[in-house]
Amino acid sequence: MLFRSGGESESKKLNVLYQADKTYGPTINKLRYRIDLNESDAGDTSTNSSVNFTNTTRLSRHSAFNLGITHDSFDNNTVSSDTRKSFGLTMGLTSDPSRFFRQTHNISHYRTSVADTKENVTSYAGNLNYEVTKKVKLNLTLGVSKNSTQSDTTTVDSTNTTASSSFSYSLTERLSATQVVSATFTETSSSDQSSLNLREDRKSTRLNSSHTDITRMPSSA
Repeated sequence: MLFRSGGESESKKLNVLYQADKTYGPTINKLRYRIDLNESDAGDTSTNSSVNFTNTTRLSRHSAFNLGITHDSFDNNTVSSDTRKSFGLTMGLTSDPSRFFRQTHNISHYRTSVADTKENVTSYAGNLNYEVTKKVKLNLTLGVSKNSTQSDTTTVDSTNTTASSSFSYSLTERLSATQVVSATFTETSSSDQSSLNLREDRKSTRLNSSHTDITRMPSSA
């Protein structure tokens, strides 16, 4: 633990930092906590604090789970609009049960509040790699993000989804072909209470790319 306090003719400060690491069998835990206090002779005070916790657990020889939690806040007793708070949660799973197959999945959620505006973001990212045969390989990727922003007068919600796939085939020992297809789907809705509850919805779909690449492997010396 680190502790420091001091006083000057104009302000007083207090800083505290605490950190701890603990391992229980296949689980590794890390904790970080920090708080900063500031006070002026006029009585104005501000507090800035943060907490971060991470956990990594080896579920098996070929699988691992990750967890992360974070919280930050800043308070100013003289300026209410300068108050900020945020919270974050992340979870991840990695698994490669064989040399032919590997998958990763990550989920996160973040919530932020600044004065009268609130924002929530939830996202998912996943990837699958599969070696079907010695000549055929398949890769699939999916990403989804949902965002919601709210204030006293407006609300904006949006969802973005991106999907891609690649198919690789070895034509010969030194020649391979790869087919890649990716697309993005977007949906947005907004409402404005100050304009007689005006609401607007938008949707779009876009094919980002679809192409085939031919790759020639370099010959060995």
